[in-house]
Amino acid sequence: MIINTKEIEEYIKKLSLDEIALNDVSEDMLKDLKNDYQTIYKYNLDMVIKLQNAVNRYKKVVEDEKEKERQAFIQQQKVEYIGVDVGQTRIITASDYGMDNYILLKEKNLTARIKKYNRNMDYLIKNKSHKDKKNLLEAFKKHVKNIVKNELLYKLEVEYKNPTVFVIGKNYLIGDKYSSQQVLTDVVYSVLKEASETSDNIIGVDFVNERYTSVRCPECKNGNPENRSKDGFKCNHCGFYHKRPDVVACRNKLDNYFEIKKSVNPLQ
Repeated sequence: MIINTKEIEEYIKKLSLDEIALNDVSEDMLKDLKNDYQTIYKYNLDMVIKLQNAVNRYKKVVEDEKEKERQAFIQQQKVEYIGVDVGQTRIITASDYGMDNYILLKEKNLTARIKKYNRNMDYLIKNKSHKDKKNLLEAFKKHVKNIVKNELLYKLEVEYKNPTVFVIGKNYLIGDKYSSQQVLTDVVYSVLKEASETSDNIIGVDFVNERYTSVRCPECKNGNPENRSKDGFKCNHCGFYHKRPDVVACRNKLDNYFEIKKSVNPLQ
């Protein structure tokens, strides 16, 4: 078990004595902790473990309640599902199922940073500099996370105000943890997941396999690579057209996600 004294302190301060009443922990002790949390350090480890267990139970109750609310929203069909496409050129695209309501994050500084990272990483890989590779990776993650939190998260919260589940495409064939594509994808997921802990709007974040989503027609499901071009997305089979292939990719990610949900729970 990990003892987190900050969590215990927040728990003690947040709840009333009745709410945190514990077996084998006296009311006088809880009052002392409420008045001066530093008194925790005069108690033995066994008592602190009991408090940490209480915190863990409380967190589980909160998580369960949040999941119940999430499922209630889903059952009432009040949830908005947004597909997220992470690329190297357009960087990040998010779109609803209808492909009309979408946002783009094409940040010049991020594009330049990705190019610089790839160039430097290629050099370090050739020279087998493992320590420098790790340092470069961590610096890149930090930079990307700041941009995603400050730019993308704000845009998403402004644009999508309903309770929202974000579905992020991931290339599971890329096993390289140093890949800029994987780093960017994982950072987007972690930022949204972290935001979901406190946001009333972001109620879910999931990965889905993005294979073929950039070339498959959302109407007839034809997967000809020639469907996608620099001029947009035009299906060679049925003629479906959309000016943004990345938005089409978002739609296909949502289709993949709904197929998975249906196979797990046919009643949904």
